[in-house]
Amino acid sequence: MIEREFPVAGGAASCTVLVRVMPDDVTAGADQEARLREARAFLAENDWSTLEATTIDSIPTAELAGKRRQGVSDELILTMHVSDQVFIALDTAGHMGEGVRLEQASRCSPEQL
Repeated sequence: MIEREFPVAGGAASCTVLVRVMPDDVTAGADQEARLREARAFLAENDWSTLEATTIDSIPTAELAGKRRQGVSDELILTMHVSDQVFIALDTAGHMGEGVRLEQASRCSPEQL
């Protein structure tokens, strides 16, 4: 599991984004347990401090503006952006699909809610 904290609202609050590997029984094959172990090891062994979104304002302006126009909260935008980066890394390494999926969540300090 990855757990990273990011400042939001100009640094006045923070959100913690959680991303973890979970079983996907819909796409599972006979080797699901092995694939889950490999994907979880990949998460544990990598340095995720380099994830691009260090603040909500570091997300590309067009992406941020578009999501806000759709009524998506900054908390969810940040969570989706971080999760997308983790998904790409796992997929590139061959760990996504075939019984493996990502689950993401976030929690923000009360000032952000």
